[in-house]
Parts: sequence; structure tokens; C-alpha cells
Amino acid sequence: MNTSLLNIDFVPLTEVKAKLSEKVARVGQENRLLAITLNGKPTVLMLPYAEFLKWVQKKEKGESGRTIDFKEWEKGSKQRREVSQSIKDLFDLSLLTRKGQKPYKRDALKKFKKV
Repeated sequence: MNTSLLNIDFVPLTEVKAKLSEKVARVGQENRLLAITLNGKPTVLMLPYAEFLKWVQKKEKGESGRTIDFKEWEKGSKQRREVSQSIKDLFDLSLLTRKGQKPYKRDALKKFKKV
């Protein structure tokens, strides 16, 4: 199951207390996750037991996430620079200064001005 915000139901604790068996059945049958909220903030996550076991097995194997080696990371550096430059090109950096700006901040902005 791919976990995304689309397959997580956010439900207040009061509703879960009132309809617990219905909520547990939905998590089990439809492979949905249930985030129980307290005061509007997600606090607890209910997920199918099979998904929990898969997660535990991944953690035991050390599969915490995707890692890349330096050469693979370096291959993307040109693209990252191009994206960074395109974002900088969206702004006229000379207009970003403000009256009374501290000299060290003004000097830092000069590095980013177009040549």
C-alpha cells in the first residue's frame, strides 16, 4: 500500500469513540489509514496490522529510506543549479533591499545580483 494523504482519513477522537467498530472495519477492509485527531491535530495513526508488520520488517533490515551515493547526487547538480538560477531570475534582487538594512545583509545580497 502506498501511503499518501489521499488514503488517510483524519477523524476527531469523539467520532472514533462513537463509531470505533465501523472505523476499525474500514481500516481493515479498505486498507485505509486512520489519523485520529485531538483538538484538530493528528495524534494517533491506525493502520492495518499487515502494513505495520511490513514497516517493522523494513526497519529491521535497515531500509529507512532511499539513499544515493555521491556520484548519483553529483549527476543532478547541473539540474539543481539550473532550477536555482531560474528561481533567482524570477526576482529583481535589487528591489529586495529595504531602507535601513544592515550592511552585512546588504553585502550578502550583492552576491546574488546579476552580473
